[in-house]
Amino acid sequence: MDAWVGPVRVGFPPVLSVREVKEKKPEELLEFISNFKPDDPLELHGLMDKVREAASESYDWSRKVVQLLLERDLWISELWNALISAWRQKGLTAEQWQEILSLLDSNDKVIDLCLYEVSNLLEGGTKGTEHDIPTAMFSDAKIVARKAWAACERSAEKQEEAEDWLFVAINRPAGTLLEFWLRTLSRNRQELGDQWKDLPSEDERFLSRVVSGDSYAAELGRVVVASQVFFLFSTDENWTIQHVIPLFSCTTNLRRALQAWHGYLVWGSWSDRLLEHLLPKYGEAFPFVNSHFGKVRDAFCDHLAGIAAFSKIDPSKRLVYRFLAAVTEEERIKWAASFGQGLKGMEDAAKSAMWTQWLRQYWKDRLEGIPVALTEKEGEEMVEWSIHLGSVFSEVVANVLLTSIPDMQGSFILTELSESDLRKQYPKESSALVLHVLRNARAMPWDTRWIEPLVTELASSTESKPDTRLICDELARLGYPDAQRLKKLAS
Repeated sequence: MDAWVGPVRVGFPPVLSVREVKEKKPEELLEFISNFKPDDPLELHGLMDKVREAASESYDWSRKVVQLLLERDLWISELWNALISAWRQKGLTAEQWQEILSLLDSNDKVIDLCLYEVSNLLEGGTKGTEHDIPTAMFSDAKIVARKAWAACERSAEKQEEAEDWLFVAINRPAGTLLEFWLRTLSRNRQELGDQWKDLPSEDERFLSRVVSGDSYAAELGRVVVASQVFFLFSTDENWTIQHVIPLFSCTTNLRRALQAWHGYLVWGSWSDRLLEHLLPKYGEAFPFVNSHFGKVRDAFCDHLAGIAAFSKIDPSKRLVYRFLAAVTEEERIKWAASFGQGLKGMEDAAKSAMWTQWLRQYWKDRLEGIPVALTEKEGEEMVEWSIHLGSVFSEVVANVLLTSIPDMQGSFILTELSESDLRKQYPKESSALVLHVLRNARAMPWDTRWIEPLVTELASSTESKPDTRLICDELARLGYPDAQRLKKLAS
């Protein structure tokens, strides 16, 4: 018999329905759960799932069950977690929040037993909904959070490596608690507005404890702290410079730095004022980007490209040159591609200024092998920039013609050119660009939509006719069937 077909079970095995759970008095439910001996381990999960649903439908019912559990000193882990999970999923009122926070503050054992659910309950109460923890209760909530944090620090859990430290952090109680704490800080700051000065002492003590801690919980907490370095810098510059910026130092503590970069490169933002302090840490990271940054390597290149395009710090872009010299071709290609994406969002005036200030010299240097030889794949990405540098297109194309490129079969640059005004404003340079791309092609481009409109346009200009005829020769070489017809247009 090669196969068997039978009924497929979806979800947990049913034990009681939600209605049957709610119809039981708390005493009856506890007796039933205490005596329940499942034939299938999943039956217990199924039962707790129905308890969770019942508790989410009726807070009063769940509160009676909790009260009886406390009176009888019963610490059934599955039941406690189901109840707190239900509160997390239910939209709580201010009065209910007050009761729950008081309950947790008075019963440390509940926090220890339900650390994941308690942490997520607090975090879920700061998401900006009408059912959030009232700001007047933030102090009470932080008392519970500190107790939960202490439980995190006592945990024996440890993970040596991670492809994505931020993902690990926000899916563990320690990281979740930091999300909660930073959101309450943000809310308090918003309410104070211009009256805000520095971190309140309560927040400073807790965050300093996280940043300086030796526990695995502290490691995960620092990931979230580092992801919010921009917010913290705007909240308290001096504290952030002293306590958060050093986390990014790869030469001081590589593991700690990688965790910080993982958080920051995914969620973080920057400003020129922050970069004044953070840029040296970028430089320290360069030798480790290829070998240690793994999943966030591309994000690091994206950040540097954005800084080069939009920051006024380091106007000569010395940091870019240092980066290119320290990394491999893969990172240089990624940086060039990301920089090209940045160009798309810039104003023409900003592009012209950037070309004059440093980009013209940068291209010249790269053609001369400074700081490293320009490879064809990197050159391909730089050629892609030309379409987005319209205000200096003539100069850019002059550099393009000196840049070695591979077959750009998968590029859309010629289609973009055909759809832009550049072909009309700069017909001679446009035809030279097209000819350069085709002369380095070994096969027809995948996207051929540009051929008819662009070649027809270029054939109508006296300036571009000579190159247009050569373009048609290249198209014929590559197998385009109407190449000779188009060539006649440029006669």
